[in-house]
Amino acid sequence: MRVTEIWAEQAAVPQPMILRNLCDWAVTDAFPPGAFVWHDGTLVDPLDIYRSFRALTPGVLDRGNYLDGLSAVGGSLGWPLLSRLMVLTDGLLAFCKTTDTSPPTGLHITRSPGMRFWQRERQAVHAFPPPCPNAATFAQKRDAPLRCQVDLAVLRETLHDLNNGTWQYGELCHQGDLQHATARWKKIHDHVERLITLIGDNEPGPTLRDQLAQLDQEWVVSVSRWEVAGIPTPEPVKPHLTVIKSLRRVTVPEVSASLTPMSFNFILCLVEHALENREFVGREALQEKVLGQNRAEKAATQAFYRLKKELIEAGIPEEFAIDIFETLRNAGYRINQDRISVSVEP
Repeated sequence: MRVTEIWAEQAAVPQPMILRNLCDWAVTDAFPPGAFVWHDGTLVDPLDIYRSFRALTPGVLDRGNYLDGLSAVGGSLGWPLLSRLMVLTDGLLAFCKTTDTSPPTGLHITRSPGMRFWQRERQAVHAFPPPCPNAATFAQKRDAPLRCQVDLAVLRETLHDLNNGTWQYGELCHQGDLQHATARWKKIHDHVERLITLIGDNEPGPTLRDQLAQLDQEWVVSVSRWEVAGIPTPEPVKPHLTVIKSLRRVTVPEVSASLTPMSFNFILCLVEHALENREFVGREALQEKVLGQNRAEKAATQAFYRLKKELIEAGIPEEFAIDIFETLRNAGYRINQDRISVSVEP
């Protein structure tokens, strides 16, 4: 995308800054549909453009190949995609008008009648593409239908395992099998509901909602077979997490983890907050109780990933260490009390 070079020279700002802003704007409605293409005219998914710049962030691929809660990053993203990306003139013109940005000089877009008229009428506010607010929210909404389909497939697999496992041989399953299936079902089901809520009433939201309702009916029928067989439907039991202040340790069933001071203060802050209410702990509270003088922009994020790493290295299962927390961009962190119960000891 040569436009980033022109804008960088025109506005005297680093080219990566412009590239990031454009990649963020790509996933919003600032560019019209079909604005990004390959040289042969093949359309490029705006979500791939957004993820491609995120894939260039140092260390992000070491965190499970997931970006901002989006689906996994493929090897074709990053520079392999961005270096071949083209933006159509009409799309760039629409973006400049939408964001009130001066177009890059030296391109034939500045000589188009529509652009000349627009430039005569007013002076653009921005000399180069400004930062995009809420880009991550737009990206998550675009990614939600795909992730929802994946999770629905997991629910179908869970039903298949429950119905066609030992049942097909006429044997009674163990209660532990049902407990495992129930816990798995609830976790994925809750995630699907959150994704459908994020998608809203636009397609494929209603279609996905109908598919989930159908699976709910099949789940009720499946579980009822267990009850007929004399195996009661179990209530999922939440694991318990205890924070011991005097020992600076965190305990879960069969595991006790000793944490560094910052990581311990981080989880202690979240647990104490969870016992008072279920709201998220924001940056200001973490700054006061955990981060101290470290006011770097990503200090809270780095401390959070360090805490999860220490929990996993101490022997806490990775899936459980992830389930402990909930995160929400611009809101903060909190204990996932739908998954675990918590307490604090002196």
